[in-house]
Amino acid sequence: MRANLISPNSQLKIWAGCNDSVDVKLSEILETAAIFPDRLRVLDIRSLIEKVIAAGTTGRAEKSVTALDLEYGSLSGINVIPSRGRGICGDVLMAFCFDRDNFERVIVDILLHCSDCPGTKQIFLLSTKYDEKPLRRYEARLKHLNANFSLALIKMGQIRFVD
Repeated sequence: MRANLISPNSQLKIWAGCNDSVDVKLSEILETAAIFPDRLRVLDIRSLIEKVIAAGTTGRAEKSVTALDLEYGSLSGINVIPSRGRGICGDVLMAFCFDRDNFERVIVDILLHCSDCPGTKQIFLLSTKYDEKPLRRYEARLKHLNANFSLALIKMGQIRFVD
């Protein structure tokens, strides 16, 4: 099976086996979190994902995010981990974990963010690796957040949302 292209200009694809485009999947996830998924919001999130992935996933996410000069909370209510500072709390958190990042540390950063920003409704963790131990270790705390948690794995420019 082939992956679905999300737009003619986009390089981001969903892994083979999924019938939805990234935009459709993002809209569905935002609706689940009771966030009105208008087209611009979905495009902001997709654009952020594409830019961070294009900056490189083999090192640390901080390097990729910093290279884009992204500020915490600067995108229409979207907060980013890692970030260089603190800003206004948004209702969407985008957390990135790449090859040289500590998966468990990113989970802890998500929990800390949500304690500081209780209005967070949707968490996207986009990672090049998967470690079940920290997810199990913090499962109860993640479930008690007032936010919907979505994990997406990144591999060779493609993304797969884990149910």
